[in-house]
Amino acid sequence: MRLMSMLFFMAAFASQSVSAADPGLICKGMWSANGLQPHVGDAFTADEIPSPNKQYVLSFTEDAVQFRYQGGNPIDIAIPINLSLMEVIWSPASDAFAINVSEVDANGPWKTYVYRLDPSSATPREIGLDPVLAQIPELAGCDGAQPLGVVTIGWLQQESEFAVAVVAPKSCRSAASRPMLRIASTGKILETLSIEALKARWPHVSGCRWQ
Repeated sequence: MRLMSMLFFMAAFASQSVSAADPGLICKGMWSANGLQPHVGDAFTADEIPSPNKQYVLSFTEDAVQFRYQGGNPIDIAIPINLSLMEVIWSPASDAFAINVSEVDANGPWKTYVYRLDPSSATPREIGLDPVLAQIPELAGCDGAQPLGVVTIGWLQQESEFAVAVVAPKSCRSAASRPMLRIASTGKILETLSIEALKARWPHVSGCRWQ
């Protein structure tokens, strides 16, 4: 019964831009198979999502998102907060992370914020995604009236490469092709590919909303 309830929730949660989860398939994560969602019960209880090596932690409350290195002082991460629709994807090497967040509801618009840790100070530095954002309207194939977004799907080569996806309404041209972008850690676009090609090359990256 618990399994059926979980699968029903996943199917109901899918937006118009992606297909609902297959009732016969158990998947992980929201947009990313390695994505973790914060669960904050009230404004006074922070939920912490540690890095894979346990040296860093991202802390979430209703008022703030903070990064902390072991017992160090917290560093504010200036992004929108929507706790029920946020997802954290740490890189396997623990030296980069991405946060997906919807500004409104499950249909978006979705945005992603990607950070690489400075090797000398372990301070998170945001990876500029301006080249990606500039390509979204063309890749989406929309008339500009619909809300468009982008989400991180996962890390492909430790922290050196990651994949992002254009999230657009069903009426847009991209609804069928669902374009993905392979990005270097510098923010440079390396390749445009479909979700099917991404799954074939990296079968354990995409989350439930791509099933």
